[in-house]
Amino acid sequence: FSNIDVAQMAKIIATGNAFNEQQVQSLLPVYARFADVQKLMKGTSYQQSVTEGVRLAHTAQHYDPEGLASYLDLLNKASMVIPGGLTELGNALKYSQGMGKTALGIDDQNMIIMTALLNRLGFAGARGGTNTIAAMVRSIPGVFGSGLLKGKSYEALSEMNMIDKSGHSRAFVNGKFDPIAWMGLLGQYVNKEFA
Repeated sequence: FSNIDVAQMAKIIATGNAFNEQQVQSLLPVYARFADVQKLMKGTSYQQSVTEGVRLAHTAQHYDPEGLASYLDLLNKASMVIPGGLTELGNALKYSQGMGKTALGIDDQNMIIMTALLNRLGFAGARGGTNTIAAMVRSIPGVFGSGLLKGKSYEALSEMNMIDKSGHSRAFVNGKFDPIAWMGLLGQYVNKEFA
């Protein structure tokens, strides 16, 4: 990147989170590497990559170089799976990432992987992220509008094998919602219904 490009990246980083000069200097190499990968692999401009990276890192609350580098690496890997650019993945993560983290305790890696995979299956854009979270929370009996522990919601979740005989969600592993287990349960249901 040219000196002017790097200065523009610094401006995007600084204005995206109101960082001071020292913070921007510590994060700039991380964002530059991220933008470089996006440019080489997806043809995305550094302006778009850095802007999207800053927005998503803010939503995921990654402000230190180490945590940010790991997070942006996940985004780079996930963006290679989807046909569109990072913005498409970012739009889906805009809602699902925050809700997944705060309401369900899903870590960054699982949320990004799941969002990228579901993007490939048609859950794209901001509505895709919203629909993904809605589907997850509706599979937890008695929580977030999924219905009561009896009646049609209970019967549907039981038929889908999403709950055990006691009415507890099978998508929880060691007391935490596990999106990979949830996707596995959905896959089993689909295989059973359409076999």
